[in-house]
Amino acid sequence: AEINAPANNGWITFHAEDLFRYEALPDYKVNHDAICNLFEEVSRVPVVRSIGASHGTLTGVVSSPETVREIARIRRLGKPGGPKAIGMQMGIETGSRRLARLNLASKMRPYHPGDWPDVVREGASILHENRFFACFTLIFGLPGETEEDVRDTIRLVRDLDHYQSTIVPMFYIPMGVTRESCNESPFSLNDMTPAHFDLLQAAWDHNYRHMGGVWAQYGREDRKALKRLVYLLAKGGSGYFRRRMRRFATAHGGSGNPFRGIAETPCTAPRVWARRMEPQEESVAPLQEGT
Repeated sequence: AEINAPANNGWITFHAEDLFRYEALPDYKVNHDAICNLFEEVSRVPVVRSIGASHGTLTGVVSSPETVREIARIRRLGKPGGPKAIGMQMGIETGSRRLARLNLASKMRPYHPGDWPDVVREGASILHENRFFACFTLIFGLPGETEEDVRDTIRLVRDLDHYQSTIVPMFYIPMGVTRESCNESPFSLNDMTPAHFDLLQAAWDHNYRHMGGVWAQYGREDRKALKRLVYLLAKGGSGYFRRRMRRFATAHGGSGNPFRGIAETPCTAPRVWARRMEPQEESVAPLQEGT
């Protein structure tokens, strides 16, 4: 931090596959003290103005919300003299409980894969309340995906509308052993169904609704003119780009209204606390490379 911060105007990013696995304890338990001490120590470096993290997991957030709250306190998020937010990328991948069981079992620990949508909703709420801005990702074309799985993901995207975030769809790309043993091909635009185009529109509708506010809250304070310009462009251009995306989706079979007939799902996530899965409690398929 002492070396890198001066070269990046005081900005530091902890690069990790999962911030909440830093010095993790047995049974997937978040090491609250180690993570908070890391933020405390780096915060003491005089030239450091802002600290972020590249990646984290929603299971870490839900299993240790006190860690999120303590990081917010250490960094004085939203307080006078402190940064407005911390941002990081987090993978949702799917809103389907069935697909989570098939492809994301290891990612879900210490929770049951079937609780995944509840974990996502609860995690998004905790992040939002503590000024953590998440760039969520989705994966189109996970092995075994059906139209109903895609509809489940659309439903989850709708439920995330309350929380400032972005949602970025990506295509499934098998890698390494997965690609060789299963003879799978990467998912492509040609593989997308009308349901996928509805999901694409839903994700970008979410982004356009939040983009101006996100930039206004979290744009770099040291470049106020640029921040204001991007905010005005995002706010003024969001309607235009939403219309373009809607036309693109409907031209490929999308309905034009991805949320038609889909009601918001009440957040039942607190119930997952009573159903934490101990590592050896049940047999689950390991997370395959590429998913």
